[in-house]
Amino acid sequence: MDGTPPVIFNTFGSLPHPVTHETGSNTWNLHLAGAVLPADLQNTPTSLPERVFVSLTDQDGLPISGQFSTVPTPSGSFPYIWELDYPFDVRPNGVFTAHVTAVDGVGNAASADLPISG
Repeated sequence: MDGTPPVIFNTFGSLPHPVTHETGSNTWNLHLAGAVLPADLQNTPTSLPERVFVSLTDQDGLPISGQFSTVPTPSGSFPYIWELDYPFDVRPNGVFTAHVTAVDGVGNAASADLPISG
């Protein structure tokens, strides 16, 4: 049985420029993207990544907007790429931490706290 969680890569650099939400109602999206891999490909057959959950906290550790999820898509064979637009009520500015959890097809999960500086 596969008991090995996916591997999360820190692919964030500086804070991306926010873009207005499609509604144009004075809300902002922060575009986030990252990569995950099935674990230990060389030794053990593993389940493929199926879902990525992301929540953000500010520099004081306070949550921004809740948790959002997306489905990672294969990029060639590997890695799996995930993307999502994280909503803000005001234009994002400052230092954030992205709390990322990747889950594979049998429920194995890995989590990582990834800094985003602006």
